[in-house]
Amino acid sequence: MIDAKNQLENAIYQAEKCQTDSKIRFRKEDEEAISKAVEEAKKHQNVDSKDELEKAAKDLQDAIMPIGAKLYQAQSADNAGEAGEKAKTSHKKDNDEPVEGEVIDKK
Repeated sequence: MIDAKNQLENAIYQAEKCQTDSKIRFRKEDEEAISKAVEEAKKHQNVDSKDELEKAAKDLQDAIMPIGAKLYQAQSADNAGEAGEKAKTSHKKDNDEPVEGEVIDKK
């Protein structure tokens, strides 16, 4: 039962930390969904049932997972766009110097 209680408390902590992290910008409805899920989980913190503690932790994680997935996908798309722009500009050369590994036939 102690492990279940710790698991729930850890899930609550992670969700609250995610909300207060200044690097992450949530949409209003996502922030409200996280807050609601955290409040619901907190209601179950002091119960004496291992099953109820585990269910509360799972419910909290299930509520937060889709939001985290959306953020991850958005971040990945942003990073891919930046990497593409860097790749485009890094291929531009001001001179015709050989690149390492490039074979030059001098005849």
